[in-house]
Amino acid sequence: MIAASLPALAGAVTGKIVIDGVEYDASVVRGNRHRTLPCFQRIRVQAAVDVFYQQPAARCEARLIGDANLLDRIDTQVQGDEDELVIDVNRSL
Repeated sequence: MIAASLPALAGAVTGKIVIDGVEYDASVVRGNRHRTLPCFQRIRVQAAVDVFYQQPAARCEARLIGDANLLDRIDTQVQGDEDELVIDVNRSL
C-alpha cells in the first residue's frame, strides 16, 4: 500500500514545528497558561491541538500546555448565541 502525500496544517515530524508552512524553532521550554473564559456549551477545534475536557467547577477556563514560544498563538474565544468555545491558531505574523 502506498500512502498518499497530503499537506498538513501543523506537524512536527522532523523535529521542526510547522504551522501553515511557516517553520518555528522549538523552544524546548514547556509553558503553562490559564485563561478565564465565559462558560460554554460546545467546543469547536480549528487547530492541530489536543483537547482534554473536564467538567467545570466554580469557573470556566482554558489551560494551555506546550512550547512556551507558541502558546500565545493559540486563540480561545467563546462565541455566538450557542456559547461555543472556538480553539484556533493565530496565523498572522
